[in-house]
Amino acid sequence: LKDGLDRGTKPLAFKDEPPRVDNQWMDHVLVVPKYKLLMCTTDSVDYDLFQGLFRSLNAPTSTELMTGDRMKEILVSADWNKAVFYRHPVDRLKNAYRWSDCSEKKSERCRQVVQRSPPLSFQQILFQLMAEPKEIFRHGPFAPTSHLCGGLGSTLQYYNVVHQWKPETIRGHVESLLRTRLGI
Repeated sequence: LKDGLDRGTKPLAFKDEPPRVDNQWMDHVLVVPKYKLLMCTTDSVDYDLFQGLFRSLNAPTSTELMTGDRMKEILVSADWNKAVFYRHPVDRLKNAYRWSDCSEKKSERCRQVVQRSPPLSFQQILFQLMAEPKEIFRHGPFAPTSHLCGGLGSTLQYYNVVHQWKPETIRGHVESLLRTRLGI
């Protein structure tokens, strides 16, 4: 996703072919069956915030394991709302640097780069990432946004709500989604 992409709630323009969904990176997909909402979050903090929001609205998120086939069905369905609130890539990288724990899901190389003693500066980590992007960028917070939620690079056109996550506008965008699209 490029900086400045903020299509809001414009109508979808479907391709004649079905969406291509990658079964990797599905852990950023949030499904709220009660409101027929599929939401892609580009950050684990956002995922937790939205999950808490829907829990407070007595609309639990689905515990089903999202598969590529199920996601394809939802993406092409006119009955479902599909939303993505994405962060600017630099903001995601800063957040990853600040909060990364390089848990067991992530590579040993992630731990070597992020959890060094003495710690690397943000600029030093950027240089490390540029030097070996294939190794580090395969992991959650460092992954390109286009890879998340089954591959936003090839599925973004199926989302009918797309906004950049900015502190000054996010509340209005979420309220609009809840009121206008979901009737909450």
